[in-house]
This record gives sequence, C-alpha cells and structure tokens, in this order.
Amino acid sequence: MVGFVRDPRYIYYVGKDGHIWGSPRKGISASKMKMPGTAIVRKAGYLYFVDKKGIVRSVKIKRRRKMRR
Repeated sequence: MVGFVRDPRYIYYVGKDGHIWGSPRKGISASKMKMPGTAIVRKAGYLYFVDKKGIVRSVKIKRRRKMRR
C-alpha cells in the first residue's frame, strides 16, 4: 500500500482518520506529525498497522464470543 522511509525516533500508527501518524518515542522531545499523502480508506473489522518497511498492513480481527453464565 503506502511506503515511506521510517525515522527510528518515531512510532508509527494508522489513526482513526485514516492517516499515518508518527509519535516520538519516550525521552525524545518532539511533537506528533501526520505523514503527508497517506490517506487510507478503512474497513470495519480490520486492524491496520505500519510494518518495519513502512508499508501499511491490515489483519482481520477475530472476535471471541461471550460465554453464557
């Protein structure tokens, strides 16, 4: 999907708005940043994450059924 060069000082994630955000790691004084041009259309029932290569991946969420009492 989207590929970009990762900065090791940031942790990357896909926000609710569909953009990739970078948050500084602990101990680094910097602010959150939104990656330009990275809008993703999200589907319900999927978890989105950014892998080590900077590619956005999606995984279907498995939901457990609640047990009756």
